[in-house]
Amino acid sequence: MVFKNSFTYHNFDKLCDLSIHLLPHVTLWNIHWNIRDLPGRKEWGFMDVNDVSFGLEFLYNYFAGFYMIFVPWMVMYYTFILFFSWNRIISKGYNCLILHEINNGRYISKIYKKKGERYAKLMYIVQQLIYVHLFALVTLPGFFFKWYSTANLLLYVILAFYFGSTYYIDYFAKKYEITLETLDSIEEA
Repeated sequence: MVFKNSFTYHNFDKLCDLSIHLLPHVTLWNIHWNIRDLPGRKEWGFMDVNDVSFGLEFLYNYFAGFYMIFVPWMVMYYTFILFFSWNRIISKGYNCLILHEINNGRYISKIYKKKGERYAKLMYIVQQLIYVHLFALVTLPGFFFKWYSTANLLLYVILAFYFGSTYYIDYFAKKYEITLETLDSIEEA
């Protein structure tokens, strides 16, 4: 949630980002916990979650599904961003996570200063792979425990509300500061 996916209702980009990240979680939560005992579930190709035990086979299936979905997306996304759109992103001043990391990141900005843009981009991709694996491990207990899965989902929604409210607080505070500066400049003139 680096760019703070949030309930910022006047900002389509923030709502779209929030939907992209939140709706799959809600959908999978419903599939996993609410329709787990429906007879048609096996016909849909879902595994029988009532007969799953933690072990190497489970970990293989858990990460194989993850790799089949995430890796092709990642390759296409970063190919498009880093090769086809990079010059346009730079020239138009678009905001994207990799630029944020190159300019402000704890590790990537240091690599950028020492080794250059090419290594910074590569290390950014490696960093994203590490994050994704860590989050996959953090969410793993949610497969077995409904309370854990629900807590993760609620935490995401609460953070979205928090980021939305702080956005508006910051927005109106900045607007108030600009108004005061304008009044000060009028008084000085």
